[in-house]
Amino acid sequence: MRIDVLEGTAISELYPQWNELLEHSNADPVFGAPEWSLYWGKAFGETQNIKLITAWKGTQLVGIFPVILKSSLLKDGGGERLEFVGGSLADYALPVVDKEREVEILRFLFQAAFELKVTYDLLALVHIPEEMFPSFKAALEDLRWSFFWKGDVAPFIKIFPHFSYEKIKQTWSSSHRGDIKRQKKRLAELGKIEFVSQAPREEKEKYFFEFYRLYSSKWGKKEIEKFIYNLAFYHPLSSFSYLSIDQFPIAFHFGFKSKDRFYYYMPSYKGEFENYSPGKVLLSYLIERACQEKLFYFDFLLGKEEYKYRWGVNERSVKSLFIPTSLKGRFASWWLSTGKGQVRKVIKRLGGKE
Repeated sequence: MRIDVLEGTAISELYPQWNELLEHSNADPVFGAPEWSLYWGKAFGETQNIKLITAWKGTQLVGIFPVILKSSLLKDGGGERLEFVGGSLADYALPVVDKEREVEILRFLFQAAFELKVTYDLLALVHIPEEMFPSFKAALEDLRWSFFWKGDVAPFIKIFPHFSYEKIKQTWSSSHRGDIKRQKKRLAELGKIEFVSQAPREEKEKYFFEFYRLYSSKWGKKEIEKFIYNLAFYHPLSSFSYLSIDQFPIAFHFGFKSKDRFYYYMPSYKGEFENYSPGKVLLSYLIERACQEKLFYFDFLLGKEEYKYRWGVNERSVKSLFIPTSLKGRFASWWLSTGKGQVRKVIKRLGGKE
């Protein structure tokens, strides 16, 4: 097996081979796609700083790990961190490797990351879904590397094998079902409700900046607007939806849709309609459409926000691994995996919140 480290400018050249490999890997088709790394680099002016650690069997690409060196803030443990490109925004951030030789290829990629001609304090492998974790663990153990880990969950609705919206609704509380029905009725009294599940390009151009203004006014993150814009218009799996009353949009959602999964990524709505729960109504339409299209999963992605658990979800375990390469990195790894959470709990107890 041959390992080559390429510059970020080579992403476009690797498109055909990268996409073919993605089809034969367990990596996520949204966050593992070349567009994710390409447009992250362009949006933040970091393309020249991206390194593509690639593994080859002859002329066949069998592994690719797009990484970038980032300085961590003190609140995140400090030090220099080598991480997946756009990893903080990628809910499933994985190297793309041939699933038939997963452990072997991961081992080669990790060793190459360790041997890069850059100095860093820890290698961060974040947001690894539970089904991939054994391969990561085995590769690191083969290398005899110690690591710290932190657990998280990604709630999701299991749609198959019934693909029935009615069956899914029965998993909701009666009050939740009743509120959605009531709010739809109230909205219908204002005018004609229209749900657009996949807006055409001209409508995305018309509504994108309004959608993002509403999103950033609630959540901040103005600095990632260009990145999200590029994904919305150029990622092959992007999905832009909206809910309107008499052709007047009142709620939006930007996410992704693969062959078997809908990704609930960025919702927003107009504040003057808050009492009508437009975000909740739009979400109900998105779930119904996922059933109609016979997708297997409706994925709420990372985080245990309370609202997700009103929709009859299961949990997908997700882990982040931190591999220290220095004493500073060892502290940062402990802080990210355990220390930060422990300190927060102590502060809450002292404040009388727990």
